[in-house]
Amino acid sequence: MVDKLKIINFIQDFGCARLSHLPILYDDKNNNFKNILDNMYISK
Repeated sequence: MVDKLKIINFIQDFGCARLSHLPILYDDKNNNFKNILDNMYISK
């Protein structure tokens, strides 16, 4: 599983990212990355 902090920093640096693009960027096809949104680390 990809480190949540890496994803949060990426989105903070670039401002936005689609959930469908994150598995491609981090080469983690089995993770849907919704847990970051569900845990309120990042708002929609």
